Amino acid sequence: MDANFKLLLPAQLFVAVMYLLRFFKAPSFDAAVVFAIISLSGMAILLYLADRNPPLKFAEPITLRKVAPIIVGGFMAIYGIARVSTVLGSPTTFLVSNTDLLPQLMSSYSKLVQASQTSTQAGNAFDLVLWNFGVASAEESFKVALTNLGAMWLIAKGWFQQKTGAYVSSFMVVGIWTFLHSFQSITNINGLLMAYCAGYILLGMTFIFKSMIPAVITHWLWNVMSSILP
Repeated sequence: MDANFKLLLPAQLFVAVMYLLRFFKAPSFDAAVVFAIISLSGMAILLYLADRNPPLKFAEPITLRKVAPIIVGGFMAIYGIARVSTVLGSPTTFLVSNTDLLPQLMSSYSKLVQASQTSTQAGNAFDLVLWNFGVASAEESFKVALTNLGAMWLIAKGWFQQKTGAYVSSFMVVGIWTFLHSFQSITNINGLLMAYCAGYILLGMTFIFKSMIPAVITHWLWNVMSSILP
């Protein structure tokens, strides 16, 4: 089992427990409970599956040098999907133009630096970063866990071979993940389309690299950017 994956699980546990105990802020206590349950359930399933040759591998070793370009590529792929989805309606997330992206990032960074000058604002920024990590790691863990459980069921029924079963299961799981987003924050068709494609890009990263780490970090960065950029 990859050492990075071993670090991810305790980090998820820490964030989930801290939110439940209200040491860190969340948008609401209900949201904290929901994501704590998702995080702890996904973590428990993955811990059980990690050394049992699951259909979708998620804890293979991966180096930091390899992770960086994967994250950049995944982030830009989601950004591209978000921009294409606007043909169906108004944007559901930040969509600055390519020429404006760097200035917007620098402006947002400056605001975060200025906010860090007071303890209250610094605490709010810390909560934002921590909350989005909790959401990203919980959702990616749960998607991988459900994909594996679904694939194992399909394989046990004799309907699919191992790899095909994982693919079929993943399409259904990302669909469920997208449907849940319609209750959380997305109400229009282009947002749901963007969420489905983004969800599959993130899960696809785990399929390709057999590690959850790139998907979790990419998801985390995307959520943070969506929170701080206009």
